[in-house]
Amino acid sequence: DSSTTATTRTTEKNAMTVDEFLATFKGNMMRIDPSELPQNQPSAMERMEQMENYGLSYYGSLSSISKLTNIATSQLSPYYSDQFREREEYDLEVSSFVAFRALEGFAVEEDMVWSLHCTSSIERLNRAYEIILDHTIQLKKLAEKLNGDLRDCGE
Repeated sequence: DSSTTATTRTTEKNAMTVDEFLATFKGNMMRIDPSELPQNQPSAMERMEQMENYGLSYYGSLSSISKLTNIATSQLSPYYSDQFREREEYDLEVSSFVAFRALEGFAVEEDMVWSLHCTSSIERLNRAYEIILDHTIQLKKLAEKLNGDLRDCGE
């Protein structure tokens, strides 16, 4: 029993993350930069604090998605036939790409790449909504934190 307890303590002390474990199979365990491991990444709040304008770009913050979609469809009109543009889903397809363009300041690279590979406008719009909602929640949390900091300073 004491040998089991000692083995358990040794195992817990020498535990490695899943990423570290998988890296051993790739033969590059010694080349892993600890700062790249998921547990060493900044939180969503810390990432947002480091972004210029908290991730809000001029493209998406100065106009609505519907107005930007109208502009994009007019700019794309020379490239598509009337028959193609008259399809019911055409505006939604363009809108879904416009929505992701508006996310450029705060969406992660993987999401932007995913949007270009995704063939479903509905999935693209839903994912854009999720990213915008998450960013809005993070902005509210940041505002609450900053308000608390100001109150602590006597403001």
